[in-house]
Amino acid sequence: MTIHLPESHYTLTTLITPEDMPDQAILKAPTQAAQALVETIISRTGKVPCVKELNLEEGLELYCQNDIWVDKEVLKDMEPEPGKERKEPNRPNVKESESPA
Repeated sequence: MTIHLPESHYTLTTLITPEDMPDQAILKAPTQAAQALVETIISRTGKVPCVKELNLEEGLELYCQNDIWVDKEVLKDMEPEPGKERKEPNRPNVKESESPA
């Protein structure tokens, strides 16, 4: 899905450029999640990504919907193989209290 907005509807600020040193790029990321993402990209590719911040103008709202159809072949690959039992997650030990009648 592609959305085209006029430039008057947003501002785009460059936060990290490929010319930044890796350690500096990680520190320049605005959130811990962004830092983790930048660090992962650097460790896997050896390159510093270009990171930009998109700010929508006040009052502008975007609504998105997932328009990608689920492929049953993909879901089939996630099913456990026959013969392998699926391990049920352990339930926490919780004592049920009796409620007064």
